[in-house]
Amino acid sequence: MSPKFSFERVSIEGQKAQVLDLKPAKYRESSDTPLYFDSGWVADLKLFDEYLRKIHEQGIRVLGVNTPHGIQTEESEVGLSEIEKRKLAGIDWLLQTKRIDMTNIASHSQGALTSTAAIESEPAKFRNAVLFNPAGIIGEDTVPRLIALFGHDAILQGQQVAMHPYRLLRLNLLSLVSIASNLGMSLDEISTIGGANILDRIDRMRAQLHGLKLVATESDKAFPADRIRRSLSAIDPQLLRIEPGTHNAIMFEQSHFAEVTLDILRELEIRD
Repeated sequence: MSPKFSFERVSIEGQKAQVLDLKPAKYRESSDTPLYFDSGWVADLKLFDEYLRKIHEQGIRVLGVNTPHGIQTEESEVGLSEIEKRKLAGIDWLLQTKRIDMTNIASHSQGALTSTAAIESEPAKFRNAVLFNPAGIIGEDTVPRLIALFGHDAILQGQQVAMHPYRLLRLNLLSLVSIASNLGMSLDEISTIGGANILDRIDRMRAQLHGLKLVATESDKAFPADRIRRSLSAIDPQLLRIEPGTHNAIMFEQSHFAEVTLDILRELEIRD
C-alpha cells in the first residue's frame, strides 16, 4: 500500500517549512541509501506525488523539503546565487536533522542548481545524482527569452497532456500560489536560471560522485536536448540520456520517470 503523502511541518531558522520523509517499513538506516528530490522553479513537491511514491514502493526512503523559495539564511556561500543559498539551507537542515550520512539526489529543472551546489558543498554526503531537464547547462539566456521559451513549452505541454487534465490544472494552480507568495523573488529566480552555468560543477562532480546522469527530453523548448548534448560533448557525452516529452514531462508521466530514475540508479551502481 502506498504511504500517505503528507509533510512534517517544521521550523528552519525560524521559518515555516514542510519536510517529506517517506520511509519504507524495512528500511535499514545503516546500509540503505535514500533519495533526496529537489524540485524546480516554484514547483511544489505535491506535483511529484506519484513519482515519489513509485520510488518509495521499491523500498527507497524518499526525502524532500517543500519550500518553493527556500529558507532565508545568513550563511555566506561564495559563488552561489541567493536562491541556491536559500534552497541549500533546506537540504543542509534535513540531512543534519535526519542524520543522513549519505543520499542519492535527483532534481528537476532549476533544482539542478541547488543539487550541484549541495554536492560541491558536502560531496561525501552524496552518492549518485540524476538531473532531469537541468538548468545551467546550455549557456546564458535573457529573462524575456526564457519566459517565451517556457511559454512555448507550456503550449506544447497543454497539447500533449490531454490524458492528464487534473495534473495540468494542479500544476498551474500550485505554481501560481508559489509565484504569488513572493512575486519579486519568483522573477529574481528566473533571472538566476537565465544566467546560470553549472558546467564546471558537472565536470568536477564526475570525480566527486559514484555516479552521475543528466536526462533531457526531446520536446523541451526551455532547455533543448540538442543544446544540452552539445554542451556535454566536451565533458562526457555518455552523461546524457534522452526521453520523450516536454520540459515538465516528469510531472505528467510520473510512473515512467520513476522507472527511468530507478533504472539509472541501478545502472550507476553496477558500473563498478
